[in-house]
Amino acid sequence: MEKNQKLGLGMLGLLLVGTFGAHAAYARHNAERAAETELRPARGIAALPRAGWTRPAPPNVTEPVGAPLEKPSGAGAVRVEARLDRTAVLRQGDGTVHVQLTVDTHGLEGSRRVPTDFLVVFDRSGSMRGQKMDYGKQALRQLIERLDDDDRFALIAYDSNVEVRVPLERRAKEMRNSWMQEVNRLDTAGGTNISAGLDSGVAELSHSRRAGRAQRVLLLSDGLANEGATSPAELSLRAQRIVAEDAVLTTVGVGADFDERVMTSLAKGGSGAFYYLAKLEALSPLLDAELKTASETYAQGAEIALTLPPSVRLLSATGGVSTRRGESLVVPVGSLYSDHTRTFWLTLAVPTDGLKDNALGSIALRYRRDGKLLETRANELPKVACVADEAEFKRQVVEEVWEHAMLDEELGSGQQALGEAIRSGTAADVDQVVATANRERQLAEEFHNQKVLGRMQALAALAPSAKAAQASSAEVRSLAAKKATADGFESQNQGSYRHFAPSAAH
Repeated sequence: MEKNQKLGLGMLGLLLVGTFGAHAAYARHNAERAAETELRPARGIAALPRAGWTRPAPPNVTEPVGAPLEKPSGAGAVRVEARLDRTAVLRQGDGTVHVQLTVDTHGLEGSRRVPTDFLVVFDRSGSMRGQKMDYGKQALRQLIERLDDDDRFALIAYDSNVEVRVPLERRAKEMRNSWMQEVNRLDTAGGTNISAGLDSGVAELSHSRRAGRAQRVLLLSDGLANEGATSPAELSLRAQRIVAEDAVLTTVGVGADFDERVMTSLAKGGSGAFYYLAKLEALSPLLDAELKTASETYAQGAEIALTLPPSVRLLSATGGVSTRRGESLVVPVGSLYSDHTRTFWLTLAVPTDGLKDNALGSIALRYRRDGKLLETRANELPKVACVADEAEFKRQVVEEVWEHAMLDEELGSGQQALGEAIRSGTAADVDQVVATANRERQLAEEFHNQKVLGRMQALAALAPSAKAAQASSAEVRSLAAKKATADGFESQNQGSYRHFAPSAAH
């Protein structure tokens, strides 16, 4: 699908970007990999619903128990702290409780720059012709120049078909000039088969994986997935298989045509970041930031393991997906980075049909480092009482944690919901987003919390422009939806962004 290169800059500041074309090099390599591009059987990972307004319990999917766990201690132990935003819920209420899980790696022994495998899955479809291609090539050249001698690089280009243009095999010291030549030969053609590109990426990771290296996959697309697997559920499985290879998947959407629901779902399932790129010049620093982030990896394959009583349900997690493994629910969260504090939110539903105290079970963080599977347990959570008195309920709200839950999780979810309402909803859907975001306004007013009230008001103030975008051209509507979705994703997943401010991209 060809894009009109003369789109006005006034339409929400859109600039179009460039991607890559076809070349017959590495034909033998591609033939050898062809049998590997078929996905391996799923490891039982099921997609959680997007954190938001209606939160059904995750599916009860089983997965075999992994390798033996070791418990680190002393200066090498990652610090994990769990806090509740309330220790009471109202009888016959929704029973929602937010758990703030903070993971801290500051000052740990053994932190060092990690050799990195950086794999780019690049959309070279026909709509990427022109300025987008030019900027894409420029960004890849600058990325290659920044690789250390021990780093590895791979380039997978896809349109209707897919080619491994640069296999993930040799170090930058030996191959930098050859990689530059392959970038220079890129051109555009065909449709948008994202699934084929991701399948090839999974095969590359599996075939060329080496211990002691950080692995980063970056998917860039400017269009709708219109060939191969196209549904969000099918594509999300690819992200989960990338995580199973101890890699992180970050997605970059360019222009007006890509599906932000798919790209955010892939990023969440891949434990990475999502960028809406409206400024082409932001692509180079974005890739540079992703490389630097990957090189600071302290541990890989991190996951949150929750052991919950049968009466307590996991409604959502900022990790985005959950797996039933024995008696635990497991949420993959990707890599942990050196000298970094990362916050995850778990939203639970506690029973409210009886006046009693409810235990919440236990939480642990598991991760891989130096070939070992390690586990650090969080502190024990207090019980949550179900009470009938509203004043007593309010007294048991922990304002500091509640404030962050509202700002980072609930209102970030509201921002994403606003993007969906702009994209495919009605004016009534916009009003519903605002109403839902205001559901805890009474608590905000009770606490005189101007931060939360201000964010609620800011979201409400977006309603008129959101409705105006709904009534505008498809181009304007699409761009407004993408910006709202990107802002909401950033708010909910701040720990996935390092060394780059997403707002600089749009």
